[in-house]
Amino acid sequence: MAAVLWLGFGVKAGVVGLHVWLPLAHPVAPTPASAVLSGVMIKAGLVGWLSVLPLGDAAAGLEALGQPVVVLGLAGALGAALFGIIQRHPKAVLAYSSVSQMGMLTALVGVGLLEPSLWPGLSVAVVLFAAHHGMTKGALFLGVGISEHPPRLPGWLLWPLLTLPALSLTGALASGLASKWAFKNTLYEGGHGALVTWLSLAAVGTTLLMARALWRQWHERGHNTIPWLGAMPLAWLFSILAAASLPLWLPIAGVGYPWPPPGELPGLLWPVGVGLALTGLGIYGLKDIARRRRVVWRLMPGDLWWLYAALARRLGAGLKAFADGLETRGSGLRARLVAREGAVMVWIDGLTRYERRFRQLAVPLMIGVAVLLLLGFWLE
Repeated sequence: MAAVLWLGFGVKAGVVGLHVWLPLAHPVAPTPASAVLSGVMIKAGLVGWLSVLPLGDAAAGLEALGQPVVVLGLAGALGAALFGIIQRHPKAVLAYSSVSQMGMLTALVGVGLLEPSLWPGLSVAVVLFAAHHGMTKGALFLGVGISEHPPRLPGWLLWPLLTLPALSLTGALASGLASKWAFKNTLYEGGHGALVTWLSLAAVGTTLLMARALWRQWHERGHNTIPWLGAMPLAWLFSILAAASLPLWLPIAGVGYPWPPPGELPGLLWPVGVGLALTGLGIYGLKDIARRRRVVWRLMPGDLWWLYAALARRLGAGLKAFADGLETRGSGLRARLVAREGAVMVWIDGLTRYERRFRQLAVPLMIGVAVLLLLGFWLE
Protein backbone atom coordinates (compact mmCIF):
# COMPACT_ATOMS: atom_id res chain seq x y z
CA MET A 1 0.00 0.00 0.00
CA ALA A 2 2.83 2.40 0.84
CA ALA A 3 4.52 1.65 -2.49
CA VAL A 4 1.31 2.36 -4.42
CA LEU A 5 0.76 5.61 -2.51
CA TRP A 6 4.35 6.63 -3.16
CA LEU A 7 4.01 5.95 -6.89
CA GLY A 8 0.65 7.71 -7.12
CA PHE A 9 1.93 10.94 -5.61
CA GLY A 10 5.21 10.41 -7.47
CA VAL A 11 3.46 11.24 -10.75
CA LYS A 12 2.88 14.77 -9.47
CA ALA A 13 6.30 14.95 -7.80
CA GLY A 14 8.11 14.06 -11.03
CA VAL A 15 9.72 10.81 -9.87
CA VAL A 16 12.08 9.41 -12.50
CA GLY A 17 10.09 7.34 -14.99
CA LEU A 18 6.91 9.25 -14.12
CA HIS A 19 8.38 12.69 -14.85
CA VAL A 20 7.92 12.78 -18.62
CA TRP A 21 5.04 15.26 -18.52
CA LEU A 22 7.16 18.00 -16.94
CA PRO A 23 9.66 18.70 -19.78
CA LEU A 24 6.81 18.56 -22.30
CA ALA A 25 4.44 20.84 -20.38
CA HIS A 26 6.82 23.67 -19.44
CA PRO A 27 8.01 24.83 -22.89
CA VAL A 28 4.44 25.19 -24.18
CA ALA A 29 2.87 26.65 -21.03
CA PRO A 30 2.61 30.42 -20.42
CA THR A 31 5.40 31.73 -18.21
CA PRO A 32 3.21 32.38 -15.13
CA ALA A 33 1.71 28.89 -15.48
CA SER A 34 5.20 27.38 -15.62
CA ALA A 35 6.16 29.29 -12.47
CA VAL A 36 3.11 27.96 -10.59
CA LEU A 37 3.52 24.46 -12.03
CA SER A 38 7.15 24.00 -11.02
CA GLY A 39 7.10 26.25 -7.98
CA VAL A 40 3.95 24.99 -6.30
CA MET A 41 2.06 22.20 -8.04
CA ILE A 42 4.77 19.55 -8.13
CA LYS A 43 5.12 20.00 -4.37
CA ALA A 44 1.65 18.47 -4.09
CA GLY A 45 3.35 15.11 -4.54
CA LEU A 46 5.67 15.84 -1.62
CA VAL A 47 2.74 17.00 0.51
CA GLY A 48 1.02 13.73 -0.33
CA TRP A 49 4.04 11.72 0.79
CA LEU A 50 4.33 13.65 4.04
CA SER A 51 0.60 13.17 4.66
CA VAL A 52 0.09 9.47 3.95
CA LEU A 53 3.43 7.70 4.37
CA PRO A 54 4.39 6.56 7.90
CA LEU A 55 7.63 8.55 7.86
CA GLY A 56 9.47 8.36 11.17
CA ASP A 57 7.43 5.35 12.31
CA ALA A 58 9.81 2.51 13.13
CA ALA A 59 6.91 0.10 13.64
CA ALA A 60 5.82 0.48 9.99
CA GLY A 61 8.73 -1.67 8.80
CA LEU A 62 9.14 0.05 5.42
CA GLU A 63 12.92 -0.16 5.24
CA ALA A 64 12.61 -2.40 2.17
CA LEU A 65 10.74 0.42 0.39
CA GLY A 66 13.15 3.12 1.54
CA GLN A 67 16.17 1.71 -0.31
CA PRO A 68 14.65 1.75 -3.84
CA VAL A 69 13.13 5.18 -3.13
CA VAL A 70 16.60 6.55 -2.36
CA VAL A 71 18.06 4.91 -5.50
CA LEU A 72 15.29 6.25 -7.74
CA GLY A 73 15.64 9.68 -6.19
CA LEU A 74 19.36 9.79 -6.96
CA ALA A 75 18.74 8.45 -10.47
CA GLY A 76 16.32 11.31 -11.09
CA ALA A 77 18.63 13.89 -9.56
CA LEU A 78 21.62 12.88 -11.70
CA GLY A 79 19.87 11.70 -14.87
CA ALA A 80 17.70 14.81 -15.22
CA ALA A 81 20.79 17.01 -14.85
CA LEU A 82 22.60 15.15 -17.64
CA PHE A 83 19.62 15.33 -19.97
CA GLY A 84 18.77 18.92 -19.10
CA ILE A 85 22.13 20.44 -20.02
CA ILE A 86 21.66 19.43 -23.68
CA GLN A 87 18.31 21.19 -24.07
CA ARG A 88 17.97 24.45 -25.94
CA HIS A 89 14.74 25.91 -24.61
CA PRO A 90 15.32 27.64 -21.24
CA LYS A 91 12.05 26.31 -19.87
CA ALA A 92 13.00 22.75 -20.82
CA VAL A 93 16.31 23.19 -18.98
CA LEU A 94 14.49 24.51 -15.91
CA ALA A 95 11.96 21.65 -16.14
CA TYR A 96 14.75 19.08 -15.94
CA SER A 97 16.18 21.08 -13.05
CA SER A 98 12.85 20.63 -11.26
CA VAL A 99 12.99 16.88 -11.89
CA SER A 100 16.54 16.84 -10.51
CA GLN A 101 15.63 18.83 -7.40
CA MET A 102 12.57 16.67 -6.75
CA GLY A 103 14.86 13.67 -7.11
CA MET A 104 16.90 15.01 -4.20
CA LEU A 105 13.73 15.42 -2.15
CA THR A 106 12.69 11.89 -3.12
CA ALA A 107 16.00 10.55 -1.82
CA LEU A 108 15.49 12.39 1.47
CA VAL A 109 11.99 10.90 1.81
CA GLY A 110 13.54 7.49 1.14
CA VAL A 111 15.96 8.07 4.03
CA GLY A 112 12.93 8.83 6.22
CA LEU A 113 11.54 5.39 5.31
CA LEU A 114 14.91 3.70 5.63
CA GLU A 115 15.87 5.19 9.01
CA PRO A 116 12.80 6.49 10.83
CA SER A 117 14.93 7.81 13.70
CA LEU A 118 16.41 10.48 11.41
CA TRP A 119 13.06 11.78 10.19
CA PRO A 120 12.30 14.34 12.96
CA GLY A 121 15.39 16.33 12.03
CA LEU A 122 15.23 15.51 8.34
CA SER A 123 11.61 16.62 8.00
CA VAL A 124 12.59 20.21 8.83
CA ALA A 125 15.25 20.13 6.13
CA VAL A 126 12.79 18.65 3.61
CA VAL A 127 10.20 21.36 4.23
CA LEU A 128 12.88 24.08 4.04
CA PHE A 129 14.26 22.57 0.82
CA ALA A 130 10.77 22.39 -0.72
CA ALA A 131 9.93 25.99 0.20
CA HIS A 132 13.29 27.18 -1.10
CA HIS A 133 12.88 25.33 -4.39
CA GLY A 134 9.29 26.44 -4.84
CA MET A 135 9.96 30.16 -4.56
CA THR A 136 13.35 30.08 -6.28
CA LYS A 137 12.10 28.06 -9.24
CA GLY A 138 9.08 30.37 -9.52
CA ALA A 139 11.49 33.30 -9.79
CA LEU A 140 13.56 31.45 -12.41
CA PHE A 141 10.58 30.68 -14.63
CA LEU A 142 9.30 34.23 -14.34
CA GLY A 143 12.84 35.27 -15.22
CA VAL A 144 12.50 33.49 -18.58
CA GLY A 145 9.58 35.75 -19.40
CA ILE A 146 11.55 38.75 -18.15
CA SER A 147 14.51 37.92 -20.40
CA GLU A 148 12.21 37.49 -23.41
CA HIS A 149 10.37 40.77 -22.71
CA PRO A 150 12.71 42.71 -20.43
CA PRO A 151 11.40 45.68 -18.47
CA ARG A 152 13.01 49.06 -18.79
CA LEU A 153 15.87 48.32 -16.41
CA PRO A 154 19.61 48.70 -17.07
CA GLY A 155 21.40 45.50 -18.01
CA TRP A 156 23.82 45.77 -15.08
CA LEU A 157 20.81 45.45 -12.77
CA LEU A 158 18.60 43.10 -14.78
CA TRP A 159 21.04 40.23 -15.34
CA PRO A 160 22.40 40.09 -11.78
CA LEU A 161 18.79 39.83 -10.62
CA LEU A 162 18.24 36.98 -13.10
CA THR A 163 21.40 35.28 -11.82
CA LEU A 164 20.57 35.65 -8.12
CA PRO A 165 17.89 32.87 -7.89
CA ALA A 166 20.08 30.62 -10.06
CA LEU A 167 22.94 30.96 -7.58
CA SER A 168 20.53 30.32 -4.74
CA LEU A 169 19.31 27.10 -6.36
CA THR A 170 22.87 25.84 -6.71
CA GLY A 171 23.29 26.25 -2.95
CA ALA A 172 25.79 29.08 -3.16
CA LEU A 173 23.83 31.63 -1.12
CA ALA A 174 20.57 32.62 0.60
CA SER A 175 17.92 29.91 1.06
CA GLY A 176 19.81 27.44 -1.12
CA LEU A 177 22.83 27.48 1.18
CA ALA A 178 20.63 27.21 4.27
CA SER A 179 18.56 24.29 2.95
CA LYS A 180 21.66 22.44 1.73
CA TRP A 181 23.27 22.72 5.16
CA ALA A 182 20.05 21.66 6.90
CA PHE A 183 19.82 18.24 5.23
CA LYS A 184 23.55 17.60 4.86
CA ASN A 185 24.09 18.16 8.57
CA THR A 186 21.33 15.69 9.43
CA LEU A 187 22.64 13.09 6.97
CA TYR A 188 26.19 13.40 8.28
CA GLU A 189 25.00 12.89 11.84
CA GLY A 190 23.07 9.80 10.72
CA GLY A 191 26.12 8.25 9.04
CA HIS A 192 24.98 8.79 5.43
CA GLY A 193 28.16 10.39 4.11
CA ALA A 194 27.95 8.46 0.83
CA LEU A 195 24.48 9.85 0.16
CA VAL A 196 25.79 13.36 0.81
CA THR A 197 28.45 12.77 -1.84
CA TRP A 198 25.86 11.70 -4.40
CA LEU A 199 23.70 14.71 -3.57
CA SER A 200 26.76 16.92 -3.97
CA LEU A 201 27.29 15.49 -7.46
CA ALA A 202 23.65 16.30 -8.20
CA ALA A 203 24.39 19.85 -7.00
CA VAL A 204 27.17 20.00 -9.62
CA GLY A 205 24.50 19.11 -12.17
CA THR A 206 22.26 21.87 -10.79
CA THR A 207 25.04 24.42 -11.34
CA LEU A 208 25.44 23.23 -14.94
CA LEU A 209 21.68 23.47 -15.49
CA MET A 210 21.53 27.00 -14.14
CA ALA A 211 24.44 28.06 -16.31
CA ARG A 212 22.78 26.46 -19.33
CA ALA A 213 19.44 28.15 -18.63
CA LEU A 214 21.04 31.59 -18.25
CA TRP A 215 23.11 31.02 -21.38
CA ARG A 216 20.00 30.19 -23.42
CA GLN A 217 18.14 33.15 -21.93
CA TRP A 218 20.99 35.43 -23.00
CA HIS A 219 20.85 34.09 -26.57
CA GLU A 220 17.07 34.46 -26.73
CA ARG A 221 16.85 37.80 -24.93
CA GLY A 222 14.46 40.43 -26.21
CA HIS A 223 14.36 44.21 -26.14
CA ASN A 224 13.01 46.47 -23.42
CA THR A 225 9.29 46.54 -24.10
CA ILE A 226 7.40 46.65 -20.80
CA PRO A 227 7.48 49.06 -17.83
CA TRP A 228 9.26 47.81 -14.75
CA LEU A 229 6.13 48.41 -12.68
CA GLY A 230 4.14 45.88 -14.72
CA ALA A 231 2.57 42.75 -13.23
CA MET A 232 5.26 40.35 -14.46
CA PRO A 233 8.29 42.37 -13.25
CA LEU A 234 6.70 42.99 -9.85
CA ALA A 235 5.82 39.29 -9.43
CA TRP A 236 9.37 38.36 -10.45
CA LEU A 237 10.95 40.81 -8.00
CA PHE A 238 8.67 39.60 -5.21
CA SER A 239 9.63 35.96 -5.91
CA ILE A 240 13.33 36.83 -5.76
CA LEU A 241 12.85 38.68 -2.47
CA ALA A 242 10.77 35.85 -0.97
CA ALA A 243 13.30 33.18 -1.99
CA ALA A 244 16.27 35.16 -0.71
CA SER A 245 14.67 36.01 2.65
CA LEU A 246 13.26 32.53 3.35
CA PRO A 247 15.79 31.62 6.09
CA LEU A 248 14.82 34.77 7.97
CA TRP A 249 11.29 33.41 8.42
CA LEU A 250 12.35 30.25 10.22
CA PRO A 251 12.78 31.76 13.72
CA ILE A 252 9.05 32.55 13.61
CA ALA A 253 8.43 28.79 13.50
CA GLY A 254 10.93 28.19 16.29
CA VAL A 255 13.49 26.52 14.02
CA GLY A 256 16.30 29.04 14.34
CA TYR A 257 18.76 30.31 11.75
CA PRO A 258 20.03 27.34 9.70
CA TRP A 259 23.24 29.03 8.59
CA PRO A 260 26.31 26.80 8.38
CA PRO A 261 29.42 27.64 10.37
CA PRO A 262 32.25 29.20 8.30
CA GLY A 263 34.32 26.04 8.52
CA GLU A 264 31.64 24.08 6.62
CA LEU A 265 31.44 26.49 3.67
CA PRO A 266 34.16 24.78 1.55
CA GLY A 267 32.36 21.44 1.80
CA LEU A 268 29.09 23.08 0.79
CA LEU A 269 30.40 25.27 -2.02
CA TRP A 270 32.75 22.91 -3.86
CA PRO A 271 29.95 21.55 -6.12
CA VAL A 272 29.27 25.10 -7.30
CA GLY A 273 32.96 25.60 -8.08
CA VAL A 274 33.17 22.32 -9.98
CA GLY A 275 30.00 23.16 -11.90
CA LEU A 276 31.33 26.58 -12.90
CA ALA A 277 34.63 25.04 -13.98
CA LEU A 278 32.81 22.49 -16.15
CA THR A 279 30.70 25.30 -17.56
CA GLY A 280 33.81 27.18 -18.60
CA LEU A 281 35.21 24.00 -20.13
CA GLY A 282 31.99 23.48 -22.05
CA ILE A 283 31.96 27.02 -23.39
CA TYR A 284 35.60 27.23 -24.47
CA GLY A 285 36.53 23.60 -25.15
CA LEU A 286 33.67 21.27 -25.99
CA LYS A 287 32.09 23.81 -28.33
CA ASP A 288 35.03 23.56 -30.74
CA ILE A 289 35.12 19.78 -30.45
CA ALA A 290 31.42 19.55 -31.23
CA ARG A 291 31.83 21.87 -34.22
CA ARG A 292 34.71 19.85 -35.67
CA ARG A 293 33.07 16.48 -35.17
CA ARG A 294 29.57 17.75 -35.86
CA VAL A 295 28.23 16.30 -32.67
CA VAL A 296 24.51 16.79 -32.11
CA TRP A 297 24.10 17.67 -28.45
CA ARG A 298 20.37 18.26 -28.34
CA LEU A 299 17.84 15.55 -27.68
CA MET A 300 14.12 16.21 -27.61
CA PRO A 301 12.48 17.05 -24.27
CA GLY A 302 10.43 14.27 -22.75
CA ASP A 303 13.21 11.60 -22.93
CA LEU A 304 11.36 8.44 -21.81
CA TRP A 305 8.07 9.74 -23.21
CA TRP A 306 9.18 8.86 -26.73
CA LEU A 307 10.10 5.36 -25.56
CA TYR A 308 6.69 5.05 -23.90
CA ALA A 309 5.02 6.29 -27.09
CA ALA A 310 6.93 3.76 -29.21
CA LEU A 311 6.02 0.95 -26.80
CA ALA A 312 2.39 2.10 -26.85
CA ARG A 313 2.41 2.01 -30.66
CA ARG A 314 3.93 -1.48 -30.57
CA LEU A 315 1.33 -2.56 -28.04
CA GLY A 316 -1.46 -1.01 -30.10
CA ALA A 317 -0.23 -2.77 -33.23
CA GLY A 318 -0.02 -6.06 -31.32
CA LEU A 319 -3.52 -5.64 -29.95
CA LYS A 320 -4.82 -4.80 -33.43
CA ALA A 321 -3.15 -7.89 -34.88
CA PHE A 322 -4.62 -9.97 -32.05
CA ALA A 323 -8.07 -8.50 -32.69
CA ASP A 324 -7.72 -9.14 -36.42
CA GLY A 325 -6.75 -12.72 -35.65
CA LEU A 326 -9.76 -13.08 -33.39
CA GLU A 327 -11.95 -11.65 -36.15
CA THR A 328 -10.51 -14.12 -38.66
CA ARG A 329 -10.96 -17.05 -36.29
CA GLY A 330 -14.44 -15.79 -35.45
CA SER A 331 -15.34 -15.65 -39.14
CA GLY A 332 -14.14 -19.22 -39.58
CA LEU A 333 -16.06 -20.33 -36.51
CA ARG A 334 -19.21 -18.62 -37.78
CA ALA A 335 -18.81 -20.34 -41.16
CA ARG A 336 -18.43 -23.74 -39.46
CA LEU A 337 -21.46 -23.09 -37.26
CA VAL A 338 -23.55 -22.09 -40.28
CA ALA A 339 -22.49 -25.29 -42.04
CA ARG A 340 -23.30 -27.34 -38.93
CA GLU A 341 -26.65 -25.56 -38.67
CA GLY A 342 -27.43 -26.52 -42.25
CA ALA A 343 -26.62 -30.16 -41.54
CA VAL A 344 -28.81 -30.15 -38.42
CA MET A 345 -31.70 -28.61 -40.37
CA VAL A 346 -31.34 -31.32 -43.03
CA TRP A 347 -31.46 -33.96 -40.28
CA ILE A 348 -34.52 -32.32 -38.73
CA ASP A 349 -36.21 -32.20 -42.15
CA GLY A 350 -35.53 -35.95 -42.49
CA LEU A 351 -37.50 -36.61 -39.30
CA THR A 352 -40.73 -35.66 -41.11
CA ARG A 353 -40.57 -38.95 -43.04
CA TYR A 354 -40.75 -40.91 -39.80
CA GLU A 355 -43.66 -38.75 -38.71
CA ARG A 356 -45.71 -39.74 -41.82
CA ARG A 357 -44.94 -43.41 -41.26
CA PHE A 358 -45.93 -43.11 -37.61
CA ARG A 359 -49.27 -41.61 -38.64
CA GLN A 360 -49.90 -44.56 -41.02
CA LEU A 361 -49.19 -47.09 -38.26
CA ALA A 362 -50.97 -45.19 -35.49
CA VAL A 363 -54.29 -47.13 -35.63
CA PRO A 364 -52.74 -50.66 -35.71
CA LEU A 365 -50.38 -49.66 -32.91
CA MET A 366 -53.27 -48.42 -30.75
CA ILE A 367 -55.24 -51.64 -31.38
CA GLY A 368 -52.18 -53.67 -30.49
CA VAL A 369 -51.70 -51.70 -27.24
CA ALA A 370 -55.38 -52.22 -26.38
CA VAL A 371 -55.11 -55.98 -26.98
CA LEU A 372 -52.04 -56.14 -24.75
CA LEU A 373 -53.85 -54.26 -22.00
CA LEU A 374 -56.87 -56.62 -22.18
CA LEU A 375 -54.58 -59.65 -22.12
CA GLY A 376 -52.90 -58.21 -19.07
CA PHE A 377 -56.19 -57.72 -17.25
CA TRP A 378 -57.31 -61.27 -18.13
CA LEU A 379 -54.11 -62.76 -16.82
CA GLU A 380 -54.42 -60.72 -13.63
